[in-house]
Amino acid sequence: MKRNPIYQKDELLSNRSPILPVLMLSTNAVLAFLVLINIYSVSGNAAQTGEIRYSAFLELYYILLLLLFLLILLLAPALSAPAISGERERKTLSLLLSTALRPVDIILGKLFSVLSSIFLLLLSTAPILACTLLYGGIRFPELFLFLLFSFLSALFSSSLGLFFSSAQKSSTGAIASTYIAEFLSFGLMLLLFFFLPELSLTPLLYYILLCLILPLLSILFLTLACLRLSPP
Repeated sequence: MKRNPIYQKDELLSNRSPILPVLMLSTNAVLAFLVLINIYSVSGNAAQTGEIRYSAFLELYYILLLLLFLLILLLAPALSAPAISGERERKTLSLLLSTALRPVDIILGKLFSVLSSIFLLLLSTAPILACTLLYGGIRFPELFLFLLFSFLSALFSSSLGLFFSSAQKSSTGAIASTYIAEFLSFGLMLLLFFFLPELSLTPLLYYILLCLILPLLSILFLTLACLRLSPP
């Protein structure tokens, strides 16, 4: 199977860069530190009072998920928004467009490069997140659903970044526009969550709808990005 040359190039550059390994190491170090502090606090309280507060493990789980999700929302635009505008700033975009590569090949190559980095980050944190499964209250399907939603959110944010990257000349403007659009999008999702009873939706149904809508929106923005690169 023929691999995307843009993805191959970005993958080689990523492998030579220490940024991703350092980010994975620091992220897992912070998460592991929070887990150890929580376990030490619970065990210390149990030694003094004889009571084990299992709800603390559930609280820890949600804190870890929130921190990891926020990191993904920050990382996806930072990686995707400069992808096309950076090529334009380096005067290499016209060279790419003059090759046999189609605009869709360029966009998908950049997308796969961003998502592979985020997927590796998510995968590396799975063992630490799974530590909370040892104490009950959290099941593996719930952890899987979180990882799925995080990946779809990364796909949506990366698609936003590629669209603004193809539409704007500077990476700074593309990054700023992506963060603003991402903040508004996920802010609206959070706002709708608080009005689920008025909308006659259950949390599970709302989650399923989001898992269907996010890929569709991603396809829309990727298509618009391809059209922006297509010759008139």
